[in-house]
Amino acid sequence: MSRLPKTPTKIHERIKRYERELRQELKNFGAIHDGSGKRYLLGPLYLLLGDTKGAVRSFNWFEKSFPDDMGEREILFLLPRLQLHYKRGMLRRSYPFLQHSQEGGQVA
Repeated sequence: MSRLPKTPTKIHERIKRYERELRQELKNFGAIHDGSGKRYLLGPLYLLLGDTKGAVRSFNWFEKSFPDDMGEREILFLLPRLQLHYKRGMLRRSYPFLQHSQEGGQVA
């Protein structure tokens, strides 16, 4: 995986490429075995663009698609998700994520 792009156009292109590659992997193999970590970057990339709807959609897709994923989820998802809830005026929705990170349990 290469460095993160710096311009909004390039970020958008990277998001679309990652989404296309992940869909193709699911189609070809029946599962996603994303060894390069693209799945972790989609939500944060959407946030870089200021696209909160895209970020919510991406975080929800990840939670549904990888419920047992323990990778770098805490670092890459907790802080961006808290930022997203704050920006959308829904800080109370962050509490389950904070509790999850402290207790190591499932997000309610």
